[in-house]
Order: sequence, then structure tokens, then C-alpha cells
Amino acid sequence: MSKPSEMPRKAKVTKVFIVLSWLFLSIWLLALLHTSNQSSFSVLTHEREAALYQVKQQEAIQWALAKAGGFHNIEQKLMQQFGMIYNRPTENISREFVARKIGHFSVYFVFGFLLRLTIGRIVSGKLGTPIAIGMLIAITDEYIQNFDPGRSSLVGDIVVDTFGVLLGVFLAHGLSKVYHWVDVKKVLVSKDS
Repeated sequence: MSKPSEMPRKAKVTKVFIVLSWLFLSIWLLALLHTSNQSSFSVLTHEREAALYQVKQQEAIQWALAKAGGFHNIEQKLMQQFGMIYNRPTENISREFVARKIGHFSVYFVFGFLLRLTIGRIVSGKLGTPIAIGMLIAITDEYIQNFDPGRSSLVGDIVVDTFGVLLGVFLAHGLSKVYHWVDVKKVLVSKDS
């Protein structure tokens, strides 16, 4: 028989998971805020632009894109979507622009996922709080960029960031529901045995 002071294995794993979730959220938020203070991606220098141009001209890349076939359609659809979000003609949307916006989405997707795992636990699985916090951080991030002469603040970035938060929160919430459903099934099966 186990001692009363000993925690069951599942409770220990849950506590470790909670601590790691908060740790990852903290690190992610610090990294997000740090990159927000970077001046216009100072890595976008003339040398980098020249290197990107050379890479785009390589025959291997052109051949790979031609072989991918369907990728061109996906690329065009992405450019159209970003054109609508940022109120720009599709021909003014570059691949680099799309890649940066996908980066925005991805960063806030992970952030939303972590918010649901942490804040979502505190508010008993209610989705509004992690979503609101994610949106507030996205708005704050764009607002801070107003004060950096090399950066710009775009409403479209807030929209893309918010979509990332929403998808991350919903995915984490769905996975949480599946985990709890499987856990309940195990309990019911063990009671029937």
C-alpha cells in the first residue's frame, strides 16, 4: 500500500506538464517580445537581398517548383489571401512577404496553443480568456512597432496573428478534450472489468 503523502503517478505527470507548459509559455512570450523590438529585421541587408536573389535564380529551385506543379496554385491562393488581408494587389505580394506572414501566423499559433494549455487550465477550459490575451499581445506587439523607425504597424498583422492564436487555442482545446475523453474511457473500462 502506498503512503498517503505519495502522489499518484498521473498527478505527478500532470504537475510536471503544467510547470513545463508555463515555462514554455514564458520563454515563447519573451522571445516574441524580443523579436518585436528588433529593428526591421536588421538581417535584411543588401547582402542578404543579393543572396536571396541568387538563390531564386538557381535552376534547381526552378526545376523543383515546376515539378511541384500544385504548389504554384497554393502559392497563388496564399498571395490572394494575403492581398485581401493587407488590401494590396496580388502582384504586389512577394514570396518573402508571404513567408514573413506565415512566420507571424506560426509564432502566434504556438503562442495560442501554449496559452490554452496554461491560462485555459486556470479558467476551466473557457476559450475566451486565452484568445483575448493572445489578441492583446498581438495588438501590443504591433503598437510597440510604431515607435521603431525601421518597423511598421499593420492591422493585417494583427489579423494574421489573431488567426494563429485562434487556431492554436482551438487545437489545444480539441486535443485536451480528446485526452480527457480517452482518460474517462479508461476509467469506465477499468470499472467494468
